[in-house]
Amino acid sequence: MEGQNCEGDVCLIDDAPDLNDSSEEKDSIGANEPPSEHKQSTRQKKEKHTVQSSIVTLHGQQDFDAFISKNSNVIVEFMTTWCCKCQGIEDYYEELSSTSQQQNESVKAAKVVCDKNKQTKKLAALHNVKSYPVFLVFKDGSVANRWDGADVGKLEGAFERLAGGSKGGGGKKKQRGEK
Repeated sequence: MEGQNCEGDVCLIDDAPDLNDSSEEKDSIGANEPPSEHKQSTRQKKEKHTVQSSIVTLHGQQDFDAFISKNSNVIVEFMTTWCCKCQGIEDYYEELSSTSQQQNESVKAAKVVCDKNKQTKKLAALHNVKSYPVFLVFKDGSVANRWDGADVGKLEGAFERLAGGSKGGGGKKKQRGEK
């Protein structure tokens, strides 16, 4: 997006497009489809639908509260459709979530698309989101960790800690693709 103000691994909220959206909140626990704002060719859409996302999209406070109360180990990404940093970490977040589910770990991943509707904007404000992406880690319904930015090392560490693995992930800041 031209004129976007991204610094380091975050995009600042001041650059958000002004969306005068009056859509109603939907009850969508389990709705894993990507936001419709992503412009894709018909072929890309068909390919995208063949693979089910392991990340649950939350559309408002009701979804959020239900998901957090239903699952004891949760990572939630607050993101937008216009944020290049969110898009940059999206595939890796999906990979970590899928791997976690395949290994029968109890870590559940979700995202809030903050420019989707008024409810998601309110949810972001409630959690003091001032840049994107923001990750919140919940353990037994309480916030256990929070960070701003597309930090691969912190994201890996959060999945590992919630799954009962190593205590790492808070150290060296890694970029996507770095081992």
